[in-house]
Amino acid sequence: MKRNKYNKFMKMLSIIMTFLSVLTVNPSLTKAATIAQAEEVSYHGLKGDYYKCSSTTAADFASLVSTNIDENINFYSAFTDVLKARTGQTEGCAVRWTGKIQPKYSEDYTFYMIGDNGFRLWVNGNLIIDHWVNDWEVPQTSSKISLKAGVQYDFKLEYFQATGGADLKLQWSSTSQPKQVVPVECFYQPEGSQVPIVTASVEPVTGTCQQYAHPNLPSAVTVDYSDGTKRQLPVAWDFSDASLFSEVGNVVVTGTVSGTTAEAVANISVTPYVQWEKQQAPLMTKWSADVTADNALPDYPRMQMQRTEWQNLNGLWQFQEGTESDPVPTGRNLTRKILVPYPMESALSGIMTHYDYSWYRRVFTLPQNWNDKKIIINFGAVDWQSEVFVNGTSVGIHKGGYDPFSYDITQYLKATGEQELIVKVYDPTDAAGEPRGKQTLHQGGIMYTSTSGIWQTAWLEPVAASSSIDNLKIEPDVDGGRLKLTVSTTGVAEGTVVTATAYDGTTIAGKVDGSPNTALYIPITSAKLWSPDNPFLYDLQVDLKKDSTVIDTVKSYFGMRKISMNQVNGVNKIFLNNKETFMMGPLDQGFWPDGLYTAPTDAALKSDIEQEKALGFNMVRKHIKVEPARWYYWADKLGILVWQDMPSADSYMSNPPPVDKPQYELELQRMVQTHWNSPSIIMWCVFNEEQGQYEPARLVGLVAGLDSSRLINQGSGGPYANAGNIYDVHSYPPPACPNSSTQINVCGEYGGIGFKIPEHQWNEALSASYIMVNNADDLTNLYDTYANNILSYKTNNGLSAAVYTEITDVETEVNGLMTYDRQMKCDVNKIKASNEKVINKLSYYSEVLPTSKSQKQTWKYATTNTASDWYSSSFDDSQWTSAQGGFGTAITPGISVGTNWNTSDIWMRKSFNPGNLTTDEINNLCFNLFHDEATEIYINGVLAGTATGYSTDYVLLDMNDAAKRAIKINDSNVIAVHCHQTTGGQGIDVGIGKRVLTDKPITSTSFSDNFDSGNANQWSNFGGSWSVVDGKYGVLANSGGKSIAQNTNFSDFTYETDITLGNIQANNNAGVLFRLSSPGIGADNYKGYYAGLGKNGDVPGVVLGKSNGSWTFLDTKPMTIEAGKSYHMKISAIGSSIKVYVDNMDTPIIDKVDTSYISGAIGLRTWNVDARYDNISAAAYVPKHTEAALSDLKVGGATITGFDENTTTYNIELPAGTTAVPEINAVVKDSGKAVAVVTKPEALPGTAKIVVTAEDGVTIKTYTINFTVQIPKDTDATLKSISIDGKNLEGFDPSKKEYSITLPSGTTKIPVVSTEATKTVETVNITQADTVNGTATIKVTAEDGVTTNVYTVKFVVASKNDATLTNITVDGKAIPEFKGDLITTVTIPYTTKEPVITATATDANAKINIKQAGCLSSFAAIHVTSADGRNHRIYTLYFKMLPNTDASLSRICIGDNEIDNFNPEVLDYIYKLPSGTTKAPIVSAKVSDHRGINGAQLTIKQACKVDEKAVITVTAADGKTIRKYTVTFVVGQ
Repeated sequence: MKRNKYNKFMKMLSIIMTFLSVLTVNPSLTKAATIAQAEEVSYHGLKGDYYKCSSTTAADFASLVSTNIDENINFYSAFTDVLKARTGQTEGCAVRWTGKIQPKYSEDYTFYMIGDNGFRLWVNGNLIIDHWVNDWEVPQTSSKISLKAGVQYDFKLEYFQATGGADLKLQWSSTSQPKQVVPVECFYQPEGSQVPIVTASVEPVTGTCQQYAHPNLPSAVTVDYSDGTKRQLPVAWDFSDASLFSEVGNVVVTGTVSGTTAEAVANISVTPYVQWEKQQAPLMTKWSADVTADNALPDYPRMQMQRTEWQNLNGLWQFQEGTESDPVPTGRNLTRKILVPYPMESALSGIMTHYDYSWYRRVFTLPQNWNDKKIIINFGAVDWQSEVFVNGTSVGIHKGGYDPFSYDITQYLKATGEQELIVKVYDPTDAAGEPRGKQTLHQGGIMYTSTSGIWQTAWLEPVAASSSIDNLKIEPDVDGGRLKLTVSTTGVAEGTVVTATAYDGTTIAGKVDGSPNTALYIPITSAKLWSPDNPFLYDLQVDLKKDSTVIDTVKSYFGMRKISMNQVNGVNKIFLNNKETFMMGPLDQGFWPDGLYTAPTDAALKSDIEQEKALGFNMVRKHIKVEPARWYYWADKLGILVWQDMPSADSYMSNPPPVDKPQYELELQRMVQTHWNSPSIIMWCVFNEEQGQYEPARLVGLVAGLDSSRLINQGSGGPYANAGNIYDVHSYPPPACPNSSTQINVCGEYGGIGFKIPEHQWNEALSASYIMVNNADDLTNLYDTYANNILSYKTNNGLSAAVYTEITDVETEVNGLMTYDRQMKCDVNKIKASNEKVINKLSYYSEVLPTSKSQKQTWKYATTNTASDWYSSSFDDSQWTSAQGGFGTAITPGISVGTNWNTSDIWMRKSFNPGNLTTDEINNLCFNLFHDEATEIYINGVLAGTATGYSTDYVLLDMNDAAKRAIKINDSNVIAVHCHQTTGGQGIDVGIGKRVLTDKPITSTSFSDNFDSGNANQWSNFGGSWSVVDGKYGVLANSGGKSIAQNTNFSDFTYETDITLGNIQANNNAGVLFRLSSPGIGADNYKGYYAGLGKNGDVPGVVLGKSNGSWTFLDTKPMTIEAGKSYHMKISAIGSSIKVYVDNMDTPIIDKVDTSYISGAIGLRTWNVDARYDNISAAAYVPKHTEAALSDLKVGGATITGFDENTTTYNIELPAGTTAVPEINAVVKDSGKAVAVVTKPEALPGTAKIVVTAEDGVTIKTYTINFTVQIPKDTDATLKSISIDGKNLEGFDPSKKEYSITLPSGTTKIPVVSTEATKTVETVNITQADTVNGTATIKVTAEDGVTTNVYTVKFVVASKNDATLTNITVDGKAIPEFKGDLITTVTIPYTTKEPVITATATDANAKINIKQAGCLSSFAAIHVTSADGRNHRIYTLYFKMLPNTDASLSRICIGDNEIDNFNPEVLDYIYKLPSGTTKAPIVSAKVSDHRGINGAQLTIKQACKVDEKAVITVTAADGKTIRKYTVTFVVGQ
């Protein structure tokens, strides 16, 4: 914010600095004549002659207006009100006070003055203070002057007020006289002046305080008046003298009392310093109660580079005022204590005083596990210069009050024990040219208490001695889907590797390994983008490794966010994540009543952003202050866009010290480099207004070289150098919109609506704002009025952002939506609704009753009025004057003045017919007005709306519901207006219209007007004299007057009109505007295209051009143009093609391609020639549709799974056995326009094709469905084997599902079951036994997923006295006859000679002794002894031999010869006989079991002839086994 010294803003800032508390000037003056007088009367006070100056800059005494008697010179409250009352104006005035001054003591006196603006003082004819300078708040001190007690000396004081705020104070002091405002009893009126006045005196206040502390004095005092009355009035105590409470004893504190010039006095007893105490500021937030000496900001301060090990140094430190030349206080205690990290001037610090030089001291002990580590000390910020000492040695000096710094203090530390830390601070505040923002040592108005010393967290942390992470640079690449990361390290980088991992919650979103100090890229696929609506943050962990060992780790976070400038229809706009985004935010100065620059707690810091979000803001401008890192963390976390200002080096000072340019640029670079990782920051503001601004283009380049990923604002509020991305205006109180063709247009400050909340003010006696309201409803309503202005600028003028002043009150400023102690002043939901309307909506306005700016309007008016019913419908206004609106003075910017008005009040009336309005249209009615100043509007006698303050442009004001109900459609209505003016420019013009809010730009389909109605109600004018005459719309020759068709927005269209020109001179033309936006008065004050008829130079013809605030010629073609002849002009604008037709509608006379503008309104324009228009029409071009997508694609009646219109190929597997091609149903997206043709495959498997053709017949999209038939899935769910502890289960049979395994006695380990499936496509799930006597379960699932088998293996641990067998084998084969009996007869094969017996005991630990049989006629005995030896069992086996089953031959003979190569296993033979043989030979054979009648038997059936078979049948000895051999005879060839 600034104290503007120019034109209209002079008026604005007379309001900002007007201290609006009630001032009683000469109370009860009318009673003075009745007061009983003593015989000798002393006429105290000074004679004040109040003058108007010849100009606001003249500083002269041009004309005397009034004379008053003033008690004294203590006008530090509401002086502008006094000047207004006594001169009729608040600017360009002067005062001369004369009289006598009489001291109380015969001593040398010093006089002190401070004021806004210039002053000079004579005492006894000597000019002792001469400050006749147009500046403000620059204290002046006289040289000493000797005065004698009781002697009256001539006194003269002159003062002039130029512009803006006003104040003046005169004090004196001597050896015996404490410094105070010169009291009324010491002033005497000049000779000839005898005006008795009622004087005021303030009852003294007493109090106590600890040394160095501030007393807690009352906020109000009792004022006694000489007429016997008393009043309680607010007081502002003066604690500016830092030395006042430094010594034990009695001191006097003075205060300024609101409502009187009398001075308050407090007698304070200062007691010795005992302990640290939290001080009491004029206001304290609720969080201050949570602050103790033990919990000062305990949270880790640097969330974008977090380490797990750290030691917080916040808390009580020793503290002491110092000087430049002090020795370092090593090893000695300082005089008092301060709570770090609160600024020394803050209440929470316990000091609450500024010192240019100061010392901080504390001791600390390092944890033992930090040995062998490098120790880093970090300071979030120290204002302004600091030198750090560790154990008596200086480790570094830092200059800069807003940026963090660190030192490696390892070499300065002692091996063990306590370490001493001392910090020396120097902060000159506004006595030097360093960046300081709004800090001052002379608080008042829009400058606030300074912040000095350690004001952000200080902490220690250990890092690896060899190498550590020093910094991260995080750069999101939204378009590239990746994160650029540079990890800077200190120490030895060789051999180190960085691993950086990005997390989405617990899921790894991306990872990279690489070298430190180089750019690394983490891929972030399908990134979740950060925005205020969805502030998604990825977590980031960075590990520094050496030889695969992690030696340092920091945690961070990042947001994938992109900010850019892009053109929309020729206007530069802000784009967030490639989407146009309007930004609405408050000015946030970051001051706290109890902590100043430092929020009392982290919850408080977070709360401001939470409240900004709750109020519907999506952005905040951090105003000429850089916050602690945790503020940006909360901005990132909660989601709010941040415009980050660089703190000014020259903030609102008269005669400021020169800017320290190298320091400014150094701190500017540090600000960018410190906070460039924060996704919430989207803009760097290099300068604020003219505060120390220099070489802006170079500094914009400096910032862009550091960070090209953000927008850069060269100077919020100007002056402007066309550098950077932003054109930023400041306007108070209503908003404004700049008109840059090369930059983004924003309103960087507006508003400043003041509202005072009792008991929540920093100083009840002083308050500053740009405009004052009396209640929350007025605040909310005026805020919404300004929101409507912004919305109109957004819709019609290309405004991209607005910043409201401000989120909180700050000290004597009461502009906040919250008080300084963070109490909400307004209706949160209503403010939120206003903000969301601005951010998300567009506003379109069409006139019902045009303003005089749009069309000439005649009003009845009066400047004096005595009738109380002047606003009534029935009021007789016949005696009022008729004149053309608007009304005002020519010097008032922004209004179209038709009639001069320069009195204090004007009353206006007018009848109008709104036509046939629908209910919705009535509900959308509002006023379009220019008002300077306060205005009330009535409709048919009903109060319809009020506007406070003044506007600098036409603004929309809501019509209330009562007035909407009073509107009479298709009938005569009366609008009555009263405007009251106080100072500066003045003007009033009112119209009525319909406002419609939309989510996106309206799109016009058609427009027409033949003016047969006799009016032009569809048109708004910007310059020129337009009227409808004889059914044609005409305009007189002028320099670029425009008439715009309301609420039109055509993109591709045709636009036609008949146009007739008057007398055509060189370079005269008239024609049509199209694709138009941001129109204003002035030939080229618009954005869009113009096509006209007339003369280009002396050559008649047609011209085509465009404007973006300045004219650009596109084309011209010669053509005969005659005056008075009607020409038919048509514009065809489709895409970038622009064609102009005149009379010949088949062939364009101009055919041009241009891409500057794609849409906008249509309108008319003339350039120095009369013109008439008729039969205007426009129609949107409707191209044939090119949509060739499907909205649905079904197979077999069901939508294909995962169908998407952009996916054109699908693979569908049909169930096994499917032979018929399923039905296919395709639904086109562009129903009724596009056509889909389905071609099915002839058989399965096969491919179907769906060809979609758009309406244009050219655009085609083909979808493909590939059908396959499922191969039947296997149903086998069996096992191939089961293993127990790796050994195959004996006797396993796939068809057997249950098994029991006896484990050896004493077994404690549960066996592990494993398996092998029969087929690899099966799925096996094994549930192991949970005890040694448990059961393992094996579930086998077939490939088809349906068929299952369950196998079980039951384990039983054998008893130690078990002497049983589980099985017996003969010759390695288990005998099925064994059932556990002691005697078993075993059948054995015939071929067995000596059987070998083995056996398995149930308990593997039992002992087995086997007596083999030896021969078949004997028996076998198996002796089993249990494991414990107590049980014995003998099993006996007897053998039974089976009959021989051998039915084979040992040979076959043909005749006498054996068949060659005979094989008993081959049954069929072919035998060749010599050629000519006719008789088959005799076949004989011999059996293998040739034991005669006990052996095998055979029979032979002989062949009777050649080609027959001989058959040999062999029957084995068992009589059952039979085998047949054949011999077939063939004759050889």
